[in-house]
Amino acid sequence: MKKTLLLHAEKGGCGSLYSLSTLSYLHRIQFLASSFGRKVMLIMKWSVFIIGMICYTSSALIAEEVKGQSLLESKVTIQLKEQTLKSALDQISKASGISFVYSGKLARSKATVSLTAEGIPLRKVLDDILKGLPFSYQSLGSEILFQYDPDQIKESNTLLEKEIKGKILTSNGLPIVGASIQIKGTHKGTFTDKEGAFTLTGVQEDDVLVISMIGFERKEIESSDVGGESLSISLKESIGEMEAFTVSTGYESIPEERATGSFEHVDNQLLNRQVSTDVIGRLKAIAPSILFDERDGETRLTIRGRSTIFGDDSPLIILDNFPYEGDLDNINPNDIESISVLKDAAAASIWGVRAGNGVIVITTKQGKNNLPPSLEFNSNLTIGEKPDLFYRPQMSSSDFIDVETFLFEKGYYDADLTNSETYPMITPVVEILEKGRQGEISPEEAVRSIDNLRDVDIRNDYLKHFYRPSTKQQYALNLKGGNENYRYFFSAGYDKNLLEEKGNDYERISLRSSQTFTPFKDFDITGSITYTRSMRNDNNTLNDARQNIEYPYAKLADSEGLPLSVLRDYRSSFIKNSLQEGFLNWSYYPLDEINLTSKKSSLENIRASTSVAWKITKHFKIKGQYLFENQGVVNETLRGQDSYYVRNLVNNFSEPTGDGVNRNLPLGDILYFSQNSILSHNGRFQGEYNYFEGDHFITALAGVEARQVDGAGYGNVYYGYDRQLGTSANIDHVGYYRLYPSGNYTNISDETTIQGTSDRFRSYFSNIAYTYKDRYTFSASGRIDQSNLFGVNSNQRSVPLWSVGSKWDVNKEGFYNLDWLSQLTLRATYGYSGNIDNSVTAYTTANFTTATYTFRQSAFIVNPPNPNLRWEKSGMLNLGLDFKALEGRIWGSFEYFKRNATDIIGQAPLNPTVGLLSYRGNVADMSGKGWDLVLNSTNINSRINWQTQFQLSHATDKVTNYEVKATTISNLFTDASISRAPVYVQPIEGRPLFGIYSYPWAGLNPETGAPQGYLNGKVSTDYSSIFLLENTPIEDLVYHGPAMPTLFGALRNTFEYRGWAFSFNIACRFGYYFRRSSINYSSLFQNRTGHKDYATRWKEPGDEMHTNVPSLIYPASTNRDLFYGRSEVLVEKGDHIRLQDINLSYHFKELPSRWKIQGAKIYIYANNLGLLWTANEHGIDPDFPQIPLPRTISFGINASF
Repeated sequence: MKKTLLLHAEKGGCGSLYSLSTLSYLHRIQFLASSFGRKVMLIMKWSVFIIGMICYTSSALIAEEVKGQSLLESKVTIQLKEQTLKSALDQISKASGISFVYSGKLARSKATVSLTAEGIPLRKVLDDILKGLPFSYQSLGSEILFQYDPDQIKESNTLLEKEIKGKILTSNGLPIVGASIQIKGTHKGTFTDKEGAFTLTGVQEDDVLVISMIGFERKEIESSDVGGESLSISLKESIGEMEAFTVSTGYESIPEERATGSFEHVDNQLLNRQVSTDVIGRLKAIAPSILFDERDGETRLTIRGRSTIFGDDSPLIILDNFPYEGDLDNINPNDIESISVLKDAAAASIWGVRAGNGVIVITTKQGKNNLPPSLEFNSNLTIGEKPDLFYRPQMSSSDFIDVETFLFEKGYYDADLTNSETYPMITPVVEILEKGRQGEISPEEAVRSIDNLRDVDIRNDYLKHFYRPSTKQQYALNLKGGNENYRYFFSAGYDKNLLEEKGNDYERISLRSSQTFTPFKDFDITGSITYTRSMRNDNNTLNDARQNIEYPYAKLADSEGLPLSVLRDYRSSFIKNSLQEGFLNWSYYPLDEINLTSKKSSLENIRASTSVAWKITKHFKIKGQYLFENQGVVNETLRGQDSYYVRNLVNNFSEPTGDGVNRNLPLGDILYFSQNSILSHNGRFQGEYNYFEGDHFITALAGVEARQVDGAGYGNVYYGYDRQLGTSANIDHVGYYRLYPSGNYTNISDETTIQGTSDRFRSYFSNIAYTYKDRYTFSASGRIDQSNLFGVNSNQRSVPLWSVGSKWDVNKEGFYNLDWLSQLTLRATYGYSGNIDNSVTAYTTANFTTATYTFRQSAFIVNPPNPNLRWEKSGMLNLGLDFKALEGRIWGSFEYFKRNATDIIGQAPLNPTVGLLSYRGNVADMSGKGWDLVLNSTNINSRINWQTQFQLSHATDKVTNYEVKATTISNLFTDASISRAPVYVQPIEGRPLFGIYSYPWAGLNPETGAPQGYLNGKVSTDYSSIFLLENTPIEDLVYHGPAMPTLFGALRNTFEYRGWAFSFNIACRFGYYFRRSSINYSSLFQNRTGHKDYATRWKEPGDEMHTNVPSLIYPASTNRDLFYGRSEVLVEKGDHIRLQDINLSYHFKELPSRWKIQGAKIYIYANNLGLLWTANEHGIDPDFPQIPLPRTISFGINASF
């Protein structure tokens, strides 16, 4: 036992050590008494003498007691270092001149003492030296007697032991879960709970408490400095260490140092580094394993690749412990405290069949106990550029006119020019050419008129009249606080976005309240409600114009900005004549359409939850939770009666009568109305067990939950709608009418739709984790999911899912001595989660409709019965290594994972006699593997702080089994990873689900410029034969690689100087391919869609040496164009590096107190800054093949009061 004491006094004094040389009076008496006992015969002789001596010594002792008190108050000055107890007393006796008498047990004591005393009373010195030792002392005369006294330890411990309570908090006042509080030099300690609270008993007066937590600086507190009050200890975040300290699974919060699974934690500071209206978009390029895909204009994200074929591959979203069923745009990012990404089975399998694609757990901000009211305000303005319409490889107007001239000379338009039945649209150039041919204008005038159109590009008018710089405003205000028994959080948010397309805007209002009451100790009642209302206007008719304006030299406005008509659907002469006959004006004015069409969408979402948590004992707690969510969406598309859509439809259902027109469809607006709702109920009950004692740390939970999600939808169309009165016309939807001018017959469409779904789930779950000696952690979880979607057999209706995991903190072992590598942790997990394909069920499902000709109810089978339908299962092995080196300047992790998915739902063959050729069932298997690397460093840590965060992820998938073998290869050439349309998904065993395939390229024919391939090993232009599967099997196609990035990551650097902070993020993607677009002559002739590659086409022999673009031929060959478009010459590598964003901010740390501002920050954020490098040589951004996202810049302020 080692004791170290440090004592001080104002003035020094003398001291002395006690010796064995002198016997006290008491010892003499004891000696005489013992001699008397041995000589019984002398007792009587000496009795008088002894009684006399006792009387004498008694009076002497009384006098010496008073003298001893002054003796113990004498001052001592001495310094000792790790001396044995005997040696220490000898030196004190020698220095003080006072005799000490002690027994042999004291002399043999192995206790050591370190002492520094300067003018300290002897009594204080002896009390401190003997504290906790089995010895006591008393003063007798001029001597001090030391005795062996084992009861002294119990008495001392009883008097000096105490209980210490407190909370461990961050510098921002947030609780730290799982922080270690340990008595220094022992294994005795405890951990903080989810509120950051702890209780430690049996603490000695001289004990030292060591508080530690990953990501925070270690702190030591002396027990003697702690009074009876509850402690509030603030830990400072370590510079250069991981800031994440807990991860949330939605069921519990786990300290990262005891988590066996694979987690990523995004704290509030990192989440708010980006500026956006939505919360999910803020994870882009900052969280490993998450891949964003925005190629089709929609945002999709996957975690660690794909493990399903037709099912949804997006991760499960958890908001405050429950699955989120609503629109993700409803979530106000300013209400979010942190996000945890659960990547492997041990982390995500607690969520069962919905966790196969990973889980994103969103935790909102909450109030804090014993926190004065705190107000926070955040506001920002984002300005975006107009989109770059010239990025798209569109054919120039001049080239387009040349093609029209070429086709006119070939007689391509002759049939349309003479068509007197449907009067198809004739472009202005063809009309000019026809007038020149008919002699209505001179050749010179025709050439002059056409040349005037060559420099006209409709994209300039689009940018001028349909687009504007976007502006997005965001305002957020929240109030939080609490006392000992109550905490609260209130927030309000308002977003107003004017989108880049004129007439389109988005507005959102969000309100949230969360309150927790503690009516008595360890009993919490929490209630939370969130209300969101959003309104979206999509009045811009640009998409309609793009789809229907078929020539690039059209003008939308004259020199004064007045709208011009553009030809659409019909020839100009027909439009003029029909107007004279009484039809509505058939002219199309794109600029007027913006004010004649109104598309509105409104959404309301209410999410209310309540929970009751009761800590029944020190180790056991129960919790009941309920969530109600209701979302309603109303869509209204109102087309005014002057809009082209209404005029065209009314004219189509009109009949000329010779003296006018008979309209079968009445005049008036047309309203398309739909209403959809989602109603969900979630209930959960769980018990939690937590045991923290000595070397053992046990956490466990088990529970049951039920969930029901009901969806309903209704839609209808109202003709002849009067917006003032809210009335519409009665329409005969049964009768058939002759369409004008085509002459075909059809009925007026009745677009009434009614739909509904009901999904029910019941689950049983459990989870346990055990940590031994704060270095070995073992975890296990299990879950059983049941649903009404799956097999009628009970063993198919439910599925057991499980996981196991382990963690070893190697650096905490006694044999570990690598000082430069301060942390080395190994993790391993394996388990199963699942996935759901809601498009199938075990029961027969059908769509009912009205038959086209009989007008009776009819139905077609969507899914035949499948009583053996099972859940998709995904097993994953995860191996992880966490490290920290060079005194925390470098830290990070490396993880390897391998996935095996079974019972995947795919297309299966069916006996044609049942009426269907195939059905969806459990017929496929997939596998996947990859790794994640996270590397962080503190490069400079002085007045300037420079940190680097690097992340790199690799993920691949492969179809290992698919029962339906390919009978055609045509679908392989469409990149199904973009549209995700099931019709284009063609799984190939041994390959990724989404791959890029092409025909081998044999170059252009040097004589004709025709694209060439291979047929039976020989160069050929027999495209029809090449397309046959028997002639070109799948193995003869060129497989380039995956269509999705397999290697992706980001590099972020942050510089801080005083209050300034500057950071920039560089994102990268590698290991994938894409097919670029090029000229398709068939599409150019028929649909007037041109490509700029036309300008570099083969024109004469020798051109094949510097171009791969085929020659122009007439008539166009569809197979020739298909072969060229599917050839390997158009496949490019998708590898690229981009500058994702830049953030600059200044934090005001010291502000005048009269302002009542605790802190303020201003910031500037620039996003979507463009490519730094790309592997393809055509300047194509693989992430945005159509139009790249416009660059944006944001200005904002954040202040707390």
